[in-house]
Amino acid sequence: ALPGHESDHGDSDGGLDTETSGRSGAGRFWDEWFNQEQEFSDWLGDPKGLAGCLAPYLPNTVPERQILHVGCGTSTLGVELQEQGYGAVTNQDLSAVAIRQMRERYPAHLWEVADCTNMRALHGDGTFDCVVDKCTSDTLLFRNKRGPRRHLLLEAMLAEVARVLRPEGGLYIVFTTLRRHPCRRTALPWVLQASVRLDQIADQSCLVASYRRPRAAWLHILQTCRPGTRPVSPRERLQRDMMEACEATLSLPDFVAKYTPLTQHWGPPDGTPWGA
Repeated sequence: ALPGHESDHGDSDGGLDTETSGRSGAGRFWDEWFNQEQEFSDWLGDPKGLAGCLAPYLPNTVPERQILHVGCGTSTLGVELQEQGYGAVTNQDLSAVAIRQMRERYPAHLWEVADCTNMRALHGDGTFDCVVDKCTSDTLLFRNKRGPRRHLLLEAMLAEVARVLRPEGGLYIVFTTLRRHPCRRTALPWVLQASVRLDQIADQSCLVASYRRPRAAWLHILQTCRPGTRPVSPRERLQRDMMEACEATLSLPDFVAKYTPLTQHWGPPDGTPWGA
């Protein structure tokens, strides 16, 4: 189980506290957890391997990309993402103890104490290009599975993630133990771009034993979009790239005559056929 799943520490609702609220409830629980933990740890798997899994979905050639890693704890996933070139990473956790430990260990990286269910004091709307969640939403669900506010906490986090992401093309990347993660069924302005079991795309050696078959871990990627539109899927993007290459070798009339009947099935979001 993830740390804290069966815990009776702290408030039954998990709390919505931050560092400035007296370190009660969830904040105090996680401070005690990281004070007692003897080694830096990562759930699911090796951060270097997990970061490498994102290469097909998130080009690591955009150093100016702004990434937020929510609920980082003492994970080095954010460090790996930045060092592998995915972008500039802000590592965030509710525990001041975890952030202090990581800031001392990796002073060149950005660390902040914050509550992922309420980040308005720190981050405005559309601040980030990408938000990474490695089991943070799982923890909100399972640690509070008997609490009356279990889903309220997760809904508050998802709403904040949607708010801080840029409104079109922002990516919410979720490493989770849940195949049917609640983020896939929310009414928030994003659509599913990918959903894959980690043991199908990651080297087995990078996953901890408990998250290999039969208990698998999952990667879900969602992309924000404006109301009334939808983002281009990876398949559509590949098809359009191929057609652009073909267009370069054909005159426009020949190109339209040859490809318009095909593209009517997967044209732009507004339904206008290519070449029209």
